[in-house]
This record gives sequence, C-alpha cells and structure tokens, in this order.
Amino acid sequence: MDCESKSTVLTSPMIYADIGGSLVKVALITPVPQVEVPQKTPVPPHKGCSNRNFEGCFCPHLTIDSPLLGGAIFFYVFPTTHSLELFLSFLSEVCSGESLRGSCLHFTGGGALKYVDLIKIATLADRVQYHDELQTIVGGLKLLSKLGLENELQELTPHGLESFSGVLDHFLLVQIGSGISIVEVTGNETNRIDGSALGGATFMGLSSCICRVNQEFKDLLGAARRGNANSADLLVRDICSSETYLDVLDPDILAACGGKMRDGNSDTDSKLASVLRMLVINTIHISVLNARLTNSTVILLSGGFMDSIDATTEYYAEALSWYGQGRLKGLIVRHHGFLGVLGIITALKGWSSTNLQFK
Repeated sequence: MDCESKSTVLTSPMIYADIGGSLVKVALITPVPQVEVPQKTPVPPHKGCSNRNFEGCFCPHLTIDSPLLGGAIFFYVFPTTHSLELFLSFLSEVCSGESLRGSCLHFTGGGALKYVDLIKIATLADRVQYHDELQTIVGGLKLLSKLGLENELQELTPHGLESFSGVLDHFLLVQIGSGISIVEVTGNETNRIDGSALGGATFMGLSSCICRVNQEFKDLLGAARRGNANSADLLVRDICSSETYLDVLDPDILAACGGKMRDGNSDTDSKLASVLRMLVINTIHISVLNARLTNSTVILLSGGFMDSIDATTEYYAEALSWYGQGRLKGLIVRHHGFLGVLGIITALKGWSSTNLQFK
C-alpha cells in the first residue's frame, strides 16, 4: 500500500475508503492473474472471512473485473457506527497484519480526517493519506469512463431510466450524501458552487421521528416504496373545489409536501414516501437553479443517497420535467456511491486528464 505506487501489477489487496457522515464506502482491488481473466470469476475476499456480517455490506452487482487495473474491484458499504468497528474488522481480516503495518492507507470523505488516529492505531499503518473529496468524485467518473463500462450512465425520462451514451464536458455534478454538494465541471476544472443541508441524513433523521425508532436505510426505502406519497401530501385538488380553477391547474399537482400529515390519517409508509419526495424535489429545484446560473444543460446525480433511485425515479423525473421545462438532462451514475474511492485510484494512476466519454 505504497503511497507513491502507480504500478498495475498487484501483489496484495489494495483498499481505498470514502468515510462520510453515515457510511464508509470501500473499494477493494484483489490481484487476479491475467491467465484467469476473464475465464475465471473473481471470488469476493470476504468469502474467506469468519465475520458473516460482511456479506450484508457487499455490493455484488457493482463488481468490476479490470485487466487494466490488474485485478477485480469489489465494493462494500459499512456503517460509521461504533467508531468504524465493522470496517476496521474488515480491514484486519482481509489484509494481513504485516501488509498493513507501516503501510500507507488512502482515504477521502468528510469523515476521514475525524478517524485518522483511530485508523492508524487499529491498522498500525504508518501514514493515512487524505485525498480531496470533490476531486476524487470527479476522478471517479474519469476512471469509469476510462474502463469503458457499458450502461454506466442512465438518463431520467418520463418513462423511467434509459441508457445514456455520449461525452460529458460541461455539467453539474450533484453529490447527495448526508448533505448535498453541487459541483460545476468544465473539462478538467471543478468548482463547488452550491449545496444544501437537506440530504440523506435528513431523511434518516425525519424517518426516525416518524417511526419513533432508528431503522436501516434500505428498510426505510422498502417502507417508502410501499407507501403512497399522495396520501400524506397536499394536492391542488385537496385545496381547490372550483371546477373552473381545476380546469386551469392540474388537480394532481403537488401543493405542499406532508400537508396531510397533521390530519393524523396518513400511514407510516406514506409519510416516509412523502419525506423522500420532498428531499428529491428540493434537490432538483436547487440543481436546476444552479444549472441556469452556469448555463449547464446536464445534471449528474451521484452519492450514497442515490441508492434510493428504485423508489424515487418517478419523483426525480417529475421534478426535472417541472423545473427543467424540457431543457435539462438528468443522469444517474450506476456506481453512484463509490465515485470517491474510484477517484483515489485515478489520482494514484495519474489519469486526471481522461475525457468523460461513456457508452
């Protein structure tokens, strides 16, 4: 785990982590002999570990088998709870103590600096190198482009998600984690231009108030899918009774998120769906306003909160149509939660000038 190494020849697992406010996103590259690529399917390293909790953190559908990198990339998500206990356990089981001792570990994310001393003590690493969060996010896109993965980007349409191919030159990267960062990307230049305090952590916090108990993100999403946001939200038809007025304005247009919750008749699942829709609408609204200010025509959504896309595709498409008025394109990244860790690899390889072309 040499801080300066750019070699594509791997002799031991390489781990890169993005530590946020709620989650630790991990990319682990394991060596795969070239004679076995692509004939033999790489085995996830956690399969040989004694801790069975790692299985629930593994994202098998995102695995990348890459001869260019000399191995296979496996992706994991761990909670930051209990001082990174599960993540540190994973590190110690996957990497031998000797390979960690005196090594350099690479991290990014807002929470990385918070846990530097803890990580050093737990791993006996000599150095913990921090990589700029926004630079690594854009760098992650560059790596995905360089690897030439198909269907990596999908476009939000009124009919659902559709595959996108093309070149990205000037666009807004909207990173949705605990909060939201909006970054303008023009060629190799990146500038953080705006953000919002209403992100994934907001959904978790409000959901805990509604459910009166803390639940896992995926469980809350499952509940939101079962719910009907319109049962908790106030629509135009709920306010206006005049048939003449309803002829002018669509009665099914959203008037106020959560407007019916005060009546006490909304079920919990529908309340969660309402909160989810509210956050999506806010995200798209501020993104569109920034797109107008920067003359951008493409908004690219990424970050851990985009794990909710199966439950929110309709909300995103609806909000983009309403605020964008057909002049903006909304894109989703398949590896949305792992751009930061992939960007560390880009930085170490020196591939910063890669064009963003997707197929």
